[in-house]
Amino acid sequence: MITAKQLKADTETFLRACGYPINPHLPPIEELAALHLASSLDVRRRCLILASTCARAYGAKYDRVVPWIDVHELRKWCTQDEVALIDERSPTEFQKSPFRWLPESLWEFAWVLKMIPEIDHFTPCSEQLVHMFPKPGEDPTAFLSARDIQDSELLYREADRIYRIHWAVRDASLKGRKSPTGQEACVTECRLRAINWVMQSDILWDEVDVST
Repeated sequence: MITAKQLKADTETFLRACGYPINPHLPPIEELAALHLASSLDVRRRCLILASTCARAYGAKYDRVVPWIDVHELRKWCTQDEVALIDERSPTEFQKSPFRWLPESLWEFAWVLKMIPEIDHFTPCSEQLVHMFPKPGEDPTAFLSARDIQDSELLYREADRIYRIHWAVRDASLKGRKSPTGQEACVTECRLRAINWVMQSDILWDEVDVST
């Protein structure tokens, strides 16, 4: 099993070769053995919730989303903010705005669940994402019963990679420079939240640490 120190060195070598700035003082992440990895079912439930909140944020009607959430017993896995959006019959732009970047978290989860072969952090999520997850009104049974998920070491490497990419993106933003990914900072942050939650599923979704 790779150690956090070895992983840090591997990631820095990889990112340097890709042209990313490196912060040698950014510490290693936790050891893999200390983390609480989400199960495939955990991730799939979270995907359905994100798909639902995205749907509401982009205009899906209350009567389409709320019964679907309740029939499939997803409400107990939602955060307070997610429930507030889902249950609001006429959400305001202020309520919807924080959820409009969530497709990037779903794109990260698509890789976690082996739905896409790789993920490129220089590009935004594919337009095909909208067709990849069950939407409110569709039967999610087959999706929930699938068990595919990436190997724990691949997940660990991805978590360290996005952690260090996120530092580079934030550093560029603070210094008024172009993002090294060419993407807005929210893209990387949403993917970081997703992979960090997979690695620390004992932490609530809205309490995941995305600081670097």
